[in-house]
Amino acid sequence: MSDGIGRGAVVVYGAAMIAAAAVVGWSWGSARFAVALLPLAAAAHAAAASRGGSGTAAALRVGAGVSAALWFLSGPVFSDDVFRYVLDGSATRIGLNPYAYAPSSPKVADLVAALPQAVNHAALPTIYPPVAQWLFAAFTGAGTLGWRLALVASVAAAGLVGDRTGRRVGGVGVGTFVATHPLLVVTAASSGNVDAVGPLLVFGAVALHTRSADPQGRRSTDAAAGSVIGAAAGVKLFPLLLPIAWGPRLGPRRAGRVFATATGLLLLSYVPFAAIGAKALGSLGRYATSWEYNASLFSLVRGVVTAPVAWLSAGESLRVPLSGALSRALGSPRYFDGVEAWGVWLSPAQVGGVVARAVGAALLGVAVGLEYRRAEGPSSPAPAQLGRSGVHVLGALLLASPVVHPWYLCWLLPLAALAGHRAALVWCGTATLAFFASASAADGAGWVDPVWLRTLEYAPVFALLAADAARARAHSARPHTRARTHTSSR
Repeated sequence: MSDGIGRGAVVVYGAAMIAAAAVVGWSWGSARFAVALLPLAAAAHAAAASRGGSGTAAALRVGAGVSAALWFLSGPVFSDDVFRYVLDGSATRIGLNPYAYAPSSPKVADLVAALPQAVNHAALPTIYPPVAQWLFAAFTGAGTLGWRLALVASVAAAGLVGDRTGRRVGGVGVGTFVATHPLLVVTAASSGNVDAVGPLLVFGAVALHTRSADPQGRRSTDAAAGSVIGAAAGVKLFPLLLPIAWGPRLGPRRAGRVFATATGLLLLSYVPFAAIGAKALGSLGRYATSWEYNASLFSLVRGVVTAPVAWLSAGESLRVPLSGALSRALGSPRYFDGVEAWGVWLSPAQVGGVVARAVGAALLGVAVGLEYRRAEGPSSPAPAQLGRSGVHVLGALLLASPVVHPWYLCWLLPLAALAGHRAALVWCGTATLAFFASASAADGAGWVDPVWLRTLEYAPVFALLAADAARARAHSARPHTRARTHTSSR
């Protein structure tokens, strides 16, 4: 019975993945219809892994490989970031600093003209850290197709490295599970987002930490793992949280070495671009403070705070307390419509954003604190332990983030698979619904991001988190109850 369900799930997975790719690649229909097939493919993928037999892993690989080949037939549909990658890579290859020139700059006009599509946010310089820039320079010379082929190769490598950890999701190795997941296949083969390299780097760091080593060999292991995490942070900054999340498992000394190595490597990677000073950070600050998309807790808190603030202030901006006196002391007034105004003024929506970011920072701090509270002390960590700690901390960051593009979850997926974390695995499946807005734009219907779709994405995630929390409380209460009963009987 179980094998029959597994075989049926494999068929549904392959059919949904191939149909989604064919709809877009051969222009058979709407890109939005393709998005609707992806959560179905993710559910079938999970069922196939948990119920499948001995041939399941090979069947999943075939389905993922065929669908990836079909995705190559179309240009990037669910994201146009890849055109920025090609521009950045072209600039680096001819000796230009990609952080120094926005796509609208005349300095790169010839490079922009050679692109098949306009670059988004053309007035802003790039936001991608240095390791990502080197990857762009190395692998975008053949255009978007060559880049996506390189990403698919990294996904295949992630499957091999992940399987070597010995962890399994149902009947398949954890690496195979991740490498054939619809989210990762679409991110690599269709969208071409650089986050597709995340699973390879995460699995590499976990494999280094969990291999057996005597205390003297751990120093070199920690240096290697720190280098891998530093490389990951050079692609997207938030993997720097992993040594912090793993601190209780590794011990403060080892975690400190890993974090220092990763941070040092990240800082060192900026040196070739540092001639322009703080501009080498690109548009990261603007992105962190101004963008919002597909957020959950951030949008909820911001909305709850903004409404009463707008009512109390009659919709007017508010001055941050003490900012007036400070700006006068510094002699730095601000001007609104030509009128001098001392201090920092925030609109009700900006106040809501500040509070939402503060709540998010507090949530992240709580997640880290709980990891240190749960841990029983340093040990030789198992892959499942590192996965669980990583899910708790990185998941908290993503839940509190103002921007959660679906490809960001490529970093969470390998950790969730290692830990067998139900809520995180479900989120990696439902997050594919967040491709809908870009699919809608590709269909000519404009950028559409309905609230009901976000509800479909997040409702099962929070329901599972609540169920797991209730189960954990009940489990922790049982030993105390027994202890009190035993004491009273004496």
